[in-house]
This record gives sequence, C-alpha cells and structure tokens, in this order.
Amino acid sequence: NTQSSDVYEFENTKHPMEVLLCFNQLRERGLFTDVILSAGNREFPCHRAVLVAGSKYFRAMFCNDHKESREMLVQINGMQPHIMDLLLVYLYTSKAAIADNVQLLLEAANLFQILPLGEACTRFLEAQLDPCNCIGMREFAEAHALSALFSTASEMIMEKFADVVVHEEFLELPKSRVIDYISDDDIKVTREEIVYEAVKRWVGHDVVTRSGDFAEMLSNVRLPLIHPSYFVNTIECDEQVLSNPACQSILQETRKYHILGLLAIVDRCRWRHRMITMGGHVYCVGGYDGKNRLRSVERYDSFSNTWIEVAPLLHPVSSCGLATCHGKLYVIGGGDDDTSFNKLHCYNPETDRWSLRSPMPSLHKNLSAATINGKIYIIG
Repeated sequence: NTQSSDVYEFENTKHPMEVLLCFNQLRERGLFTDVILSAGNREFPCHRAVLVAGSKYFRAMFCNDHKESREMLVQINGMQPHIMDLLLVYLYTSKAAIADNVQLLLEAANLFQILPLGEACTRFLEAQLDPCNCIGMREFAEAHALSALFSTASEMIMEKFADVVVHEEFLELPKSRVIDYISDDDIKVTREEIVYEAVKRWVGHDVVTRSGDFAEMLSNVRLPLIHPSYFVNTIECDEQVLSNPACQSILQETRKYHILGLLAIVDRCRWRHRMITMGGHVYCVGGYDGKNRLRSVERYDSFSNTWIEVAPLLHPVSSCGLATCHGKLYVIGGGDDDTSFNKLHCYNPETDRWSLRSPMPSLHKNLSAATINGKIYIIG
C-alpha cells in the first residue's frame, strides 16, 4: 500500500519550436487557418492563435470585441506584401532576415508591437551607423521614438562632424536642422573653420534658394574661435560676405573680439614690455608695473583665444629687445631709467625653459632686434 513520492519532471525543450514549425507548415499549406491577412495585392492565411501569441497588436485585435475578431478577412493598410511575409515568418519561426529592408521591417515590428524583432532591427541599424548615413538614421529614430538609436546617431554627428558634412545627407537638410547642429555646444571639431566651410557647402548646394539664409547661418558659427589669418584672408574676402550687409555687422563684432583678445594683457598695469609672434602664438615678455620690472611671460593662443603663463624669465626685464631664431625666443638686454643690461635670455617652447646665453659685449636697453639668415642683429 506504500505509494512512491518520486516524480520525474520531464521537459522537451525542443517542443515549442517543433510546434511552431508545425504551425508554419500548416500555414504554408493553408490548413486549419482561421483568418486571412490582406496586405497590398496579397493574402496571407494565418492562425489567430499564433498571431495573438507573438504580437500585442493582434492580441488586442482578436481578443477584444473588435469587428476584426469576427471577420475572416482583415485588411492591413500601408503594409508592403514582402514585409508582411517577413513578419509572419518571424512569428511562425522566430527567425528574420534583416538587411536593406530593416527600416520597413522595424516600422512594421513597432506597429504590431513585436518587441524582440524591433530590438533586433535597432541593433542592426546601430551597427550600420556611419558618417554618410547617421543624419538619416537620427531622423528615422526621432520619427519612430527609438531613443537608443537617436542618441547613438546624434553622438556620431557631433563626434564626427567634419566627416558627416561632406555627405549628401547634410547638404539636403533644412536650414533649421543645420542650425541645430552647428550651434550645438557638443559639436567636436578641431577647428571652427570646419563649421564655416560646412555652412558654405550647404549654401552652395542650392545657392539660389539658400543665399538669403547665409547671414543667419554665419551668425551661428563661432567666428571668434576662427584663426585670425583665416578670418582675414578667407572670410573677409568672401564675395558672399562682402555683398551682404548683415554679414558685415556680424564680422564687425568678431573683429572687436579678436582685438580685445589681443589687448587682454596689454590693458594690465604694465608697460615697457615687448611682444613678438613665434610658432603661431603671440608672446608678451617682461615689462614694468610701476614698482618693479617683471619676469612674467604670457602666450596668446588664437585658436582658443586665451592667454596662458609660460615659464618666467630668469631675471626681470623691461625695455628689452626680442627676436626669434631657429624656433627659440631671445630676450636681449633691457633695463630701467638708470640701468642697462647685456644679458641674453633664450626660451625653448618645447621644454618651456629659459637659459642664459653669451652676454652682449655692451649694455643695451630700448633696442630693436631682427633675425636675418640665422643671425640676430640688434639696433640702438
């Protein structure tokens, strides 16, 4: 009378797939189907149970008191037949061939609320992202509320802006979208000239229609960050700029910005300092603050429009001579009202260090210096 309590729990893990495959074979043969989906010029006999199990859209359609739950033929509007076929293959087999059809397939997966298929399509699109298509991908993601794809595409546009703007997608954008991109503080470019050239390329793509937008576009370029030589030699000589009064007012503000940037140190309480250019930078050396001669040396970077302090002189200097030779900066002599010097300071920008070189045979201040054929000449 003793009953065994042993239970053998058996599970055939292949069973779900075998059942699906059997349903698919029945669908292909038109057996036991109880609904027909019509897409375009094709009809697809199906099993409601399979549609309901794989799609929230069909679950809502057939499990509630909608008219489609009582009809044999259900029209699916706006659906291309080959996409409908791909969706049904997925619902019946869990497999999908995702390729150039991905955007249409993703739209359909979202419509029918087939989430795993939609996620697979999104991953495929993210893997295909490239500077040549990321703008279109972003637009597509925004239209279909695909937040992950939207974020990834947006990041690529900002990170690889210089590569993005050479492609057709950028040139076909509306003005408002171009302004959104070029005015975004997250844009990553090595030079602001890239942004200016992108605007020129966009306007030039349809110059008849877009030339009137040029001033507004130009106002969104960070002109003060453009190198002064490019600003003078390229932008100020541009015929579109010269012929547009609105552009001239924009450039006038930029000129003031560049000038004020150069005067930022000069306006400090110092005089008898000296300034010189070397390696694309402006150096301001020494000077007198009303009490003491100064050792400080500042360098202006026109790309970032900032002054930074570099290594100070070994000895305070004012009223000196300045020259550059072989990539180094030389500070020659100097002095005050009563004293002159013969010291020769040498600055190496690669190491940010000063050293003393052979002194001059005589004392000099308020002198001028020039470099000719690798030799420094002093006058006065």
